[in-house]
Amino acid sequence: MAVVINGSGTVTGISVGGLPDGIVDAGTLATNSVDSAELIDGAVDASHLAGLTYADMPAGTIIQVVSASHSGSAISTSSDSNVTTGLSLTITPKYANSHIWLTLNGGTQDYGTDNLNGVTSFYRNKDGAGWNSLGYVDALHGNDGSEYSPHSGQLFDTTHNSTASIEYAVYMRSRSSVGTYYFHQHTGGISGKIEFTAMEVKQ
Repeated sequence: MAVVINGSGTVTGISVGGLPDGIVDAGTLATNSVDSAELIDGAVDASHLAGLTYADMPAGTIIQVVSASHSGSAISTSSDSNVTTGLSLTITPKYANSHIWLTLNGGTQDYGTDNLNGVTSFYRNKDGAGWNSLGYVDALHGNDGSEYSPHSGQLFDTTHNSTASIEYAVYMRSRSSVGTYYFHQHTGGISGKIEFTAMEVKQ
């Protein structure tokens, strides 16, 4: 079929591959004229994603992770008021409306009396305005005076509403005045490790 240039501004008769290599440049292509179906698999590699920003990520994406840990001797308290464990971390949210997913993993033990209860909690210090409780994340209910329990607690902070630096900390208390509540201490004095993590989840 012959190539025909007619008066309506169209060219007909060109077969697939009929144009010389390299003849179509970026200026020839109309904006938004190529979609993903026309791309070769693997064509978009890491070098082409260099300009990808947090704003390009979809809702539900974890866009940053900050963690802290404690190992060695156990943290303990006999106080029935919340006291700091010394375990804390700081995160600066990228977005004011994102959620901060807090997780805590370790172990707990009571010792000293039957029916001793212990509680660990998350606290938040936003913009340096002071500590506020976000709620408890673990409660140990001992029955024999030396009950050990694996610990895994989590909580979503959906109310920070800030892109300023936020500090989170773990607090604990014993719910009995005659016993001691241990954070990650197994019977016999075996110490372990506590992991505290904050993850920002885009909304």
